[in-house]
Amino acid sequence: MSLEDFGKQQLSDPEHPLFPIVEDQFDDWSITPGVAAYMWRQLQLRKPQQIVDMGSGLSTVIAAAYAAQTEGARVLSIDHDPQYAARTSQRLESLQLSHVVDLHVSPLVCHGETQGYSLTDALKPLILRAKFDFVFVDGPPSYLAHRRHSLPLVATNIGPEAILMLDDWYRDDEQKTWVEWRKRYKEIRDCQLVASERGLMVGYWRRDVA
Repeated sequence: MSLEDFGKQQLSDPEHPLFPIVEDQFDDWSITPGVAAYMWRQLQLRKPQQIVDMGSGLSTVIAAAYAAQTEGARVLSIDHDPQYAARTSQRLESLQLSHVVDLHVSPLVCHGETQGYSLTDALKPLILRAKFDFVFVDGPPSYLAHRRHSLPLVATNIGPEAILMLDDWYRDDEQKTWVEWRKRYKEIRDCQLVASERGLMVGYWRRDVA
């Protein structure tokens, strides 16, 4: 059984904790059922306290559902699009999950020849006070900007141990992004490709602490 078939099977079960959250929510812009099921499983296994989600949407809601049942856990979600962020915010409110999420709109700016998220005055303190132990990168969209700039925005505030996920890895740009990150951040170790519909690359971040 493929990961996507497994995800559809799991998430279509009314007894699954995510069933009321993901029902009728998958589309061309969202994460896939396979990624949703894998993400949920990793959240349950690793029990992170500080999650950063780059590219708001269904992944934000899933992370929020986890945080709402986990004492002390919070989610920082970053999106470039005010309308899409508002849609995510409305979904969080309808599910009574807003209290565990800081949803921030970060306009795109130029980083050399390509665009990426900006470090706004409002976003900076949210990052600086964090020690992220779960990093999910699914934005910004490749037709507007480049995801290579997403990880550097938060890298100095990733904790000594974390899990890093980059969605849409089957795209050339995302493969190049992952290679760049591996060269730049020696903390990324033990990488594995999760065979979702669009490819999900997973790395384990370990920073040596003196």
